[in-house]
Amino acid sequence: MIHPALSRIRDSLTGTKYEQDVFLVGGAVRDQLLGRTDTTDFDLVSEQSGIEIAQSLFSQGISSIHPVTFESFGTAMVIVDGIKIEIIQCRKESYHHGSRKPDVCPGTYLDDAERRDFTLNSLQLNLWTEQIVDILGTGLSDLQQGILRTPLDPHKTFQDDPLRILRAIRFKHRFGFQFAEGLDRAIRIEADQLQHISHERIRDEILKITHFPTAAAALSEMMTLGLLEQFAIDFVPTVGCDQGKFHHLDVWNHTLAVVKNSYTCAISHPPFNESLHEEEREILTLACLFHDIGKPKTRKPGEKGAVHFYTHEHVGAEMTTSILKEWRLPSTTIERISKLVKHHMRLASAHVFSLPAARRLLRDLGEDWSLLLRLIDADSRGLKANIQPINLETIVQQITTALTDQAAPTFEPPLNGEEIMQCLGIPPGPQIKKYKDLLSEKVLDGELLSNDQEKARQIILAEFNKHSQATN
Repeated sequence: MIHPALSRIRDSLTGTKYEQDVFLVGGAVRDQLLGRTDTTDFDLVSEQSGIEIAQSLFSQGISSIHPVTFESFGTAMVIVDGIKIEIIQCRKESYHHGSRKPDVCPGTYLDDAERRDFTLNSLQLNLWTEQIVDILGTGLSDLQQGILRTPLDPHKTFQDDPLRILRAIRFKHRFGFQFAEGLDRAIRIEADQLQHISHERIRDEILKITHFPTAAAALSEMMTLGLLEQFAIDFVPTVGCDQGKFHHLDVWNHTLAVVKNSYTCAISHPPFNESLHEEEREILTLACLFHDIGKPKTRKPGEKGAVHFYTHEHVGAEMTTSILKEWRLPSTTIERISKLVKHHMRLASAHVFSLPAARRLLRDLGEDWSLLLRLIDADSRGLKANIQPINLETIVQQITTALTDQAAPTFEPPLNGEEIMQCLGIPPGPQIKKYKDLLSEKVLDGELLSNDQEKARQIILAEFNKHSQATN
């Protein structure tokens, strides 16, 4: 049974020249055949004008908006029952070497199928008969056998749009497919074509890969096939970078283990037994991917075969910021990921985690404290089997206490700069920060509530008088 929005389109076109000449195509057909019925990413294709079909839907009140048209491609976007639907006229595409902008002309259903990325995305569903049309003759069998194949020679398919290389990785690991014979070789040969693709498009594919627990396997294959070096070359030195006695894996394979570990959590307390929403999953997975990227640059051999990576978390945070800026991620997202990388070693030697330490962690990480603990948990489970993981259960208990020991635990000093100047009768200057920092430390140590202004005044007056006496 087709979606109600598609039924409305079908019914409105029945009895017109478009009847039997509009098909659902692409991912929605693929997902339906794979038993994934929640897809609403609908593309319709016709040998007639997609723009005219869209205008017809609008004039009949089926689309809630005037069609958004793309004249050069013969396509239009409408909204039916709140769902965006693209209507495409079958077309041929030809690319000039080094250009991402194709020459386009109207074509047949076969032409349209051949320009697509993979045979599993070329299948069509007739809106009236609801029958599957496999115009290439291989799409249905490839889908049933779990084979990822390009409609044309893979070199041409990838040269036309190199982003399809990353889509091949994503589809293979998302659906558990296998490459058709020679596809991996074509990917390796055409890998440098990714340098012609914008960082934004590459970023979007990477983020889609991180949505699934198969992300580690996908990233591993990207490294093996020479893809990561095309847009994130700083990961290449992590391959074969030995880590010494606490690790049984090099930096790259440890990174993959941490990414994989992040999709489960060994902490039993809430909120760790809850699923992450999409943005949190993206941030955590990227933090796991980048957390040790600074190790090759900071690696130093020690005594008796030991290996040290002093300040690798700080170097890694700087590298993370630089790379993610190139990927054009939002600045707030970059800041959150880099902060997780910077603090991922914070609990490495925490034999005792005090309540003041919990308050400081909350101050520095804010709402991302739970993501940091997930990262640390995933990281510690990537060590040698005989290395005792960090006991995060007691740490969570302390953080829970810190979150509830005040009505509004802001961890901010009770007095601002203006109030400190008024209290002490002093002008603006660097000494104001000194007193604010003193109050902040008192709050974090549990000696001062963040709303107790009277006690805060007493503390800074005592410190001010003490300093005045010492200088007289």
